[in-house]
Parts: sequence; structure tokens; C-alpha cells
Amino acid sequence: MISFQVFKNYTGFAKSAIFLKVMGNTLYFSLLTVIPSMVIGLGLALIVNVKMKGVGFFRTAWFYPVVMPMIAIASIWMFIYMARTGMLDQFLFRIGLKPLDVLSNKGTVLPAMSVMYVWKEAGYLMIFFLSGLQNISLDLYEAAAIDGARPFTVFRRITLVPFFKRIEYRRCRTTAWFSVFLKQSLRSIRHRLS
Repeated sequence: MISFQVFKNYTGFAKSAIFLKVMGNTLYFSLLTVIPSMVIGLGLALIVNVKMKGVGFFRTAWFYPVVMPMIAIASIWMFIYMARTGMLDQFLFRIGLKPLDVLSNKGTVLPAMSVMYVWKEAGYLMIFFLSGLQNISLDLYEAAAIDGARPFTVFRRITLVPFFKRIEYRRCRTTAWFSVFLKQSLRSIRHRLS
């Protein structure tokens, strides 16, 4: 007789210390990357949403990490984070602080990887938000100026409101990415447990 033990496997899996550690790391990484990358992307979009000479260079420079291969990005950040000889540790040493060696420390490796991810993702979000900013009618800003609206009110009421639908799309995309990341993590745990 064949017994059906799918749920037994899942409950055993959920009680695993490795599974809980992976879930905690995934949640922590998500908190460190999703909101900061969106805020920085919006800030970059606001900076480059001007009509002036040379703005195309900055748009390209901030978008460039998005199209770079991951191996190139890892090499760049490895050069920055390398123990003792990396740019970060050299900078800390020159200002009189103790080098961190972020990639060898359990407490700093995930935040360091989060900074790398935010750097890579912010350019994509900049283009995403820039398209939304350029679709806002200038008449709305003129009407707000005539009415005497303060800059923060204009930003909050005219600039951010059109982004709610786009942010919802981005949240769905990030959730899909999170599920792929979780599936890969679970596959790794399953391999370790077998």
C-alpha cells in the first residue's frame, strides 16, 4: 500500500532550523533591498527629469548597472569589499577606523550584498519612474503654482499619485522575484538535508 506523505514532508520541512534560517535571511534581504531601491530609483528619476544638456549621460550612467552581467557587478563589488586591500577597508583605514572585512563577517555580508543589489536595481526603477514622471501633464504643475501650492504638496499630490498603479506593478514583480528566490533557497536546503 502506498502512503501519501506530502503534508508530512512539508511540516517536517517547516520545522527545520535551516529552513527557518533561510526564510529569515530572505525576509531580511527583501527588507534591505525592496524599499531602498524604490526610493533611490524615484530620487534618481526626479533628478534626471529635467530638460538640459548632458542629462542623457546621467540617465545612461545610472541605468548602466542594470544591463551589466552579474559576473562583472560581482567583480566590481568584490574589489570594493575585499578584505584589507579593498576600497572600503582602505578608506576606513585612511580615516583612522578599523577595516570591516564585510564579506567574512556574518553580520555584514547580507547588508553588503543588499547594497550591491540596490545599486544594480535602482537604474531600472529610475527608468520605470521616469516614464511615469514624463506622462504627468505640465498643466497640473502650472495649476498648482497658480494656486500657491507648496513644493511638498505638489510632490505628494501630483507627482506620487500617478505612481501608485506603477508601484503596484513593481510590487507584483518583486513578489514574483521573491518566490523564485525562495524556490531556489528551498532547493538548496533540500539538497543539504538529503
